[in-house]
Formats: sequence, structure tokens, C-alpha cells
Amino acid sequence: MAQPLSFKFFVHAQAAPKVAEGLTTAFSAPKAAGDPHPLPNIVHYLWLIQLPDQVGQAPGTKCMMLTTVYDEDFEPYVKDLARAAPAVFDGILSQIIGMEKMVPVLQHLDEYAKFIKDNDLTGGGKTPSFKQNYSDTVLQIWAMDQ
Repeated sequence: MAQPLSFKFFVHAQAAPKVAEGLTTAFSAPKAAGDPHPLPNIVHYLWLIQLPDQVGQAPGTKCMMLTTVYDEDFEPYVKDLARAAPAVFDGILSQIIGMEKMVPVLQHLDEYAKFIKDNDLTGGGKTPSFKQNYSDTVLQIWAMDQ
């Protein structure tokens, strides 16, 4: 069963384009065989938006929201992503306010997962308003397309 994630976070303003590019590139099309950092094939959708400035937002920062629909449970999902592409996440985390000291990510997986959950507007995929109209996983959907 797919689950939602809506991770709201702040980045250093000058790094917003780099973070956006890094995250969307990391989650793009299926990786080629032999790719040294293939991300797990569990993401149905992903979108990243820059939000308007928030009340009390620190100067020189931008507010962003990464929203995904994924297979797996929350904690294995976010940890599997970090394990699959630690170099990508190390570069991104160093620009996210509050996550800078979680580099290298592989040495801070629990702290990394907790931060994302604490800033996930769906509460770790536990939003009652999420509806999935099919039961297939990403891998099952790709298998049907073959």
C-alpha cells in the first residue's frame, strides 16, 4: 500500500536550486543496471516546491516541501533512500537547516529518519485523508508495462 510524505524544510537561500536539482535528479527514472547508487524502486510520485516565506522564517533561508508517494513503511523508506545514494544525501543534507550535522548520513540514519518524520506533515505516512485507488506497488506497475 502506498503512503504519503510531505517533508517541509528550510535551506540556505543560495542552496535552494542545488537542493531542488539534487533531490529531483536522485528520484528520476529507473537507474540503469550497474548504477553504483540506484534508488529503491518504491516511489510512485515526487514533487518539490518552494513555499512562500513562513512566519518567523530565518533571514537568508527558503522554505521547501518535498512530497512523495511511496511503497514500504516510513522508516525503512527514508533509510533505504539514504543507503542507496549516501553521496547524494550528504550533499543535500549539508544545505538543509537542522540536518547539516547528519553528514555522513550513513552514520546518522536514526537521527535523519527522526528529523524527516518530525517535519513530515503527514506524520510518517499516517494521514487519514490519503486514498490509493489501486493496490499495486511501483515494481508491480513496471512489471505490467514490460
